[in-house]
Amino acid sequence: MTRSRFGQASLAASLVLSTLAGCGGDEQAPERERWLDTPLKPFPEALSEVGIYPDPTDLDHTHPRAFAYRPRSQLWSNGLEKQRFLVLPPGSRITTDEDRFDFPVGTVLFKTFSDKEGPVETRLLRRADDGWDYATYQWQARDATLLEGQRGVDVRVQTEYGSVDHTIPFTKACQECHDSSPSGVLGFQPQQLLGPSDSTTEESELDRAIQSGLLDEDPEVDDALEPFDTKTREVVGYLLGNCVHCHNGGNGVASSYDLSPSVALDNIIDHPTESSASKAGIRVVPGSPESSILFLAVSGETDDPEIKPMPPLGVQLRDPVGVELLRSWIESLD
Repeated sequence: MTRSRFGQASLAASLVLSTLAGCGGDEQAPERERWLDTPLKPFPEALSEVGIYPDPTDLDHTHPRAFAYRPRSQLWSNGLEKQRFLVLPPGSRITTDEDRFDFPVGTVLFKTFSDKEGPVETRLLRRADDGWDYATYQWQARDATLLEGQRGVDVRVQTEYGSVDHTIPFTKACQECHDSSPSGVLGFQPQQLLGPSDSTTEESELDRAIQSGLLDEDPEVDDALEPFDTKTREVVGYLLGNCVHCHNGGNGVASSYDLSPSVALDNIIDHPTESSASKAGIRVVPGSPESSILFLAVSGETDDPEIKPMPPLGVQLRDPVGVELLRSWIESLD
């Protein structure tokens, strides 16, 4: 698959969102209504009708109400880069509920995946009256088209790891992961917003959200990664970004044992497997990655068909950095 190269977006977390005066160059011409103005309508066929990018050939400029953010613990997605945005309905705010957020009806979250040649896909997550809805759009040339049906779409992408097969998921696959999360939203949560907004300031993404007026009150959030030493913090952070949306001890369709920071180490080190998704054994055997079921599931360094790959969805290329992080950490354990 070949895509045109244009408007590669900056992924810096300090992205300043611009307010665009119009869409056609004629300042006197009225702006036409976009889906984002009435986001409870059916998803449009073309992403250009959504309105997140007023000009789909320029991904550096977004809707005036779009808040760009970057979770501190990144979800691995075949080496693709990502833009993430939150758009709240006018006049609304997010409710803070202890260590979680409750989003108002009409909230829309966007995530655009790009490779070296340009955008590949954009996923939408919308808060409706009865829960969350999902949509995926595939980019082709200068726009993206809504995907429908019961199967994902396979595309070839160009990343720093070479030419990689990537599957754009269908909505049921999106729902499976998000429904396993207690809130339905994965990256835009207090713990994930505690990271720095950029490399030049100590201001966090959560600070930016507060200053932007997105929250109904200032949350008091204790950093769950603070108690750990540097390497363990990296590992627990990796689990937070890549595993906790399913492995949180909840009742979601893909939930299993809990890998939340406060209990992750107790639930994996010298702990036998319990889930039907993997072979009987020990999740993490100190000093022995090759004997650790969790490591083998993440790394794929096994021919045993009983050890199911983790994560089970959304990853066609193993994360080489994450694999080596887990390997070195397990080897360092006494």
